[in-house]
Amino acid sequence: MELPYAFTADSAIADFGVTPNPDGTARAILSWFRVRSDKTDSTRYFGLTPAQISLD
Repeated sequence: MELPYAFTADSAIADFGVTPNPDGTARAILSWFRVRSDKTDSTRYFGLTPAQISLD
């Protein structure tokens, strides 16, 4: 899977979490700084099922 924004060796993860749903699916959040000195992070949400990962 390709992230829609640059994630490089200089990037830093700011937050990662997974929230399960009762139906067996889940929602994931990934936030990162493109470079460590950035003041604003980029955030993407993902839908997770047993068969696939989708970008929300």
